[in-house]
Amino acid sequence: MLKSTQILLFSCLLLSFSCQAQIAPVKEIRFPNGKICLLLDSISAGKAITTDRIDGYFDKVNVSEMSIQMQQPIDPGKTRATVHQEYIQYLKTDVEGFTAEEASFVEGIIRKVYQTSTEVAPYLFTDTMKLLKTTGRH
Repeated sequence: MLKSTQILLFSCLLLSFSCQAQIAPVKEIRFPNGKICLLLDSISAGKAITTDRIDGYFDKVNVSEMSIQMQQPIDPGKTRATVHQEYIQYLKTDVEGFTAEEASFVEGIIRKVYQTSTEVAPYLFTDTMKLLKTTGRH
């Protein structure tokens, strides 16, 4: 169970690197060198998961991929634009806020990640890391 939680957390970390929206956190984890990790609430996470100013993911994702993630059959009568809007709404509802217990657990892990990454390569840990929690449906 702990291993799967760590894998999920790591996946959230990777996703958070591409999310650049300025949003309010549920919790701020501050580090001595001024770096910070933000744990997002569900509304902020919904905005973050659907904002990509770097990779152009939402321009590239196709109808098949969106349908698979939403677990819906492809409707030949719908345009990509229609499916895309449904997909954005789906993603916004596939996130949750962290409970106090989860935030405490994540803080412990992030502090270990920070310490380890700083020892190995100080430049690896980003200045601002944003974490969100998904329900795991997509």
